[in-house]
Amino acid sequence: RENGTAGPVPVFGAWKSTLYRIRKTLLPPTPVSLSSIIIPDDMCYNNSKKEFLFCNSPTPHKVIAFASEQALKLLSNNPHWNGDGTFRTSPALFTQSYYFHVWDEFSMKPIIFSCCEDKSEESYRQLLQSLFTHATKNNIVLNPSTILIDFEQGMVNAINDVFPHALVKGCHFHFAQNIWKKIKKYNLVTLSKQENIRRQIANIIALPLISPNEVNNCMEKIIDELCNYDTKFEKLTDYVIKNYIEDARFPVQMRNHFDTIGQRPRTNNHLEGYHRQLNARVRTNPDLWTWINEVKSSEESVMCRYEQEQAQK
Repeated sequence: RENGTAGPVPVFGAWKSTLYRIRKTLLPPTPVSLSSIIIPDDMCYNNSKKEFLFCNSPTPHKVIAFASEQALKLLSNNPHWNGDGTFRTSPALFTQSYYFHVWDEFSMKPIIFSCCEDKSEESYRQLLQSLFTHATKNNIVLNPSTILIDFEQGMVNAINDVFPHALVKGCHFHFAQNIWKKIKKYNLVTLSKQENIRRQIANIIALPLISPNEVNNCMEKIIDELCNYDTKFEKLTDYVIKNYIEDARFPVQMRNHFDTIGQRPRTNNHLEGYHRQLNARVRTNPDLWTWINEVKSSEESVMCRYEQEQAQK
């Protein structure tokens, strides 16, 4: 433009709203209720014209989910899955979108794209059962060894029902985050700035990274250090014991990451990074058709990256 060669070409910013308005006229009418959703045929296929939609369940607990056959094969070939939901870019009328990624020898990849009416156990079970049924129909065996999620009981129960042999792992970042939330809640932030206390807080956060056989002994030492220093820490140590050591809902195997050190991620930070990318590309709570088109583009990008990685082997 400065050299006079692009003068007649308008800048994107000047035409953005007009272009978006024109694009919207090419899409079906935006659904006004979950029961009124009818997904057009062309949106049931990915950009390669391959079958993509595998779940479109009725209300209540409506779930819409997508995965290509190539993605299902990736799921089958990689035993370690990660799952996480996000609210900001979930399509209108849905509470959240939920994604499953696989960790292969090269990178973390989003494979399953879904949006859920709610965060109920029923919705999660519908998603996973539909995934399992669809894979079986395509002669693809899904038998994950581990599935790493946040500490959400509904998803834990659904995974145990559909994939009973999978070991559910809790995201270590969420564990650390919960500890710091309790430190703030119990007004322990100022005390926690002291070197000896900060070291014991770090030891609490590191509990999932040591051998399960050593957790109780280490926790006893932490209690001695913290509570002998100030009894205000009793609430914090009681919380850790109750929720992460004695709580039968989240067994030790779920919380512990000793066996994953140096092998694979113990957090869902990769997934959070993917969510941030979505936030940059998609406005908050887009209409369903915009979300589906974004999912199709994302899947195409992932598969291109996968093919490039395979070519480098």
